[in-house]
Amino acid sequence: TDSMGNNSMTTATTATPFEKNLNVWRQLWRVLERSDVLIQIVDARNPLFYYSRDLHRYACDELGKPMMVILNKSDFLSVKQREIWSAALKEMEVDHVFFSAVSEQTKLDAREEDAPHHHTAATDNGILTPLTRSQLLTHLQSYAASHNLTPNPRYDGRIQYGMVGFPNVGKSSVINVLMGASKHTHDTARVGVAAQPGKTKHFATLIVSNEILLCDCPGLVFPSFVSGGSAGLIAAGVFPIAQMRDVYPPVSLICNSIPRRVLDATYGITVPVPTTYQLRERGLSNVPEYTTPQELLDTYCIARSLMATASGVPDHQRAARVLVKDYVVGRLLYCHAPPTLADKPEAHTEFQRESIQTSMKGTENVKKRLEKAMLQMKTLQEETTQINAAAEAQMDQLDDELAVSVNAPPLLDEDVDQDMLELLGMDATSSTKEPKVKKYQHKKPPKRKKGRKNIIRSDDPYGCHTEGVVQTSNSSYNTNYGKTSDEIQKGGGIVVNAGKYGGKGYVRPNYAGARGAVLHETVDTSS
Repeated sequence: TDSMGNNSMTTATTATPFEKNLNVWRQLWRVLERSDVLIQIVDARNPLFYYSRDLHRYACDELGKPMMVILNKSDFLSVKQREIWSAALKEMEVDHVFFSAVSEQTKLDAREEDAPHHHTAATDNGILTPLTRSQLLTHLQSYAASHNLTPNPRYDGRIQYGMVGFPNVGKSSVINVLMGASKHTHDTARVGVAAQPGKTKHFATLIVSNEILLCDCPGLVFPSFVSGGSAGLIAAGVFPIAQMRDVYPPVSLICNSIPRRVLDATYGITVPVPTTYQLRERGLSNVPEYTTPQELLDTYCIARSLMATASGVPDHQRAARVLVKDYVVGRLLYCHAPPTLADKPEAHTEFQRESIQTSMKGTENVKKRLEKAMLQMKTLQEETTQINAAAEAQMDQLDDELAVSVNAPPLLDEDVDQDMLELLGMDATSSTKEPKVKKYQHKKPPKRKKGRKNIIRSDDPYGCHTEGVVQTSNSSYNTNYGKTSDEIQKGGGIVVNAGKYGGKGYVRPNYAGARGAVLHETVDTSS
């Protein structure tokens, strides 16, 4: 397994970009040489990521000095989770205690610290409740005594404890709490702390009491194999968030760790649920418990109005920095389970459920939002189930109606009255056919010559026709196209053949114009 507790055969692991500045390594070597007891401080949310086996082995085997592990930020773990991690670390033969520098610093600032000379020893290493300041000081003295360490005359009869570990695990915060520094005391020595990693540049020694001397070491990244690459280091708080270039890998890690409903309840947003078509494209049948980076960033930008100034599109850079910072400080809480639960899915699920309950502890607004989000999700699932059931019932009804129509009896019985059929004009054996409906055909208007539209034509425009005038037989022009013999005997005068010439002559006789004029003879019709 790698340093994060994942199986290296199934999870892609990469080497950490460890510290390459020799000056920082020199600070570590000096602290290791000066200290009588070495204390490795790790983050309780993912102890195996921050715990260096090589450093432990080097301190115990090469230097012959005892090393103890302090799981800082243990208030993020529940009692069950602390019990599970304590059992896992005991199997690894690691001496450890659970402590919370933030909780103790809050007590110091509120002036609720224990009596300075009344130190009580802890019997459970802080499993039920993380150790207090006085309990941790007592435990440090008892741990040195259990390894037969005597006060060093070099340090005026004190035992020096060297604090080492990764950046941003809270080494300086633990030292300030042990020193008893608070916002009300200004004469107590303290070391500088900051939210960004790498605040401490050089080691420093501080006197706590006549028996204890603390040595603060700059944090450095030890060589190890981790899953997630640089994105995992940024999400763990080892690298500064300001150096984050690609925002999607860290946000993807957050989306794969924090459920959708927890994100909705924490930020008061509603991440859109994938549609049925999108679920089919992803090969899913139900709504997934976790969301995607694109959906989360878009929803958060729209809810917080984080838009780019020029283009107006969602500003994923700003939103991602907020989300990663909340993940680092613990607002978005995710606690890694020990590798002993890798083969126990139910126990692993219960371990993560404890993290959700811890994140809601003391936060009523988040709890109400989470309950509302779960109720909406449950309502959506019920509505989807009802719609599917109604659709299935409707399909069954249509199938039944279709079966009835196929097996329906004929409209007429066999012994129907033939007279009735004859009255209706039907035959029992004839099939009723629907009458053919003629399609409407648009009739085009006749083409007319240009400039002759709506002109009323007269058969005798000049009024020169007289009765009894007929065309002589010598005329080679056929002006009788389309006329009877009676019509021919009525008129005379000038006749002009016009129109298109066809098999029966000209299509239209016209009495206008001088061309093609034919002299007609007048016939006396009185005889």
